[in-house]
Amino acid sequence: MPQTQDTDENVEPVDDFAPMTADMHLSVAERTAPAIVGPIATDRRRLWPLEPWRMAFVVVALLGAAVCGPPAADPSTGFNGADLGVLISLAILVAAFIPGKD
Repeated sequence: MPQTQDTDENVEPVDDFAPMTADMHLSVAERTAPAIVGPIATDRRRLWPLEPWRMAFVVVALLGAAVCGPPAADPSTGFNGADLGVLISLAILVAAFIPGKD
């Protein structure tokens, strides 16, 4: 059975409502510095998002997974060297994205 909703009987009405004009919403301060300060905003943009040696890691990991993936997915062979190759490829891919000095 639905219950009645409690209401507050002591609500004070607002009588001094004044709408804001459009110029009151705008800020007059001008930004002179970039919004994001740090290496993200100041670094030069490059064609490749990663360092060359990291891109080489990504390529080697993808090639290793492409070569070892189908034999590793065969359930009749069980655990074999292809499974190890896929795990090594995954480790190489993770190593390419570990933060550190470039």
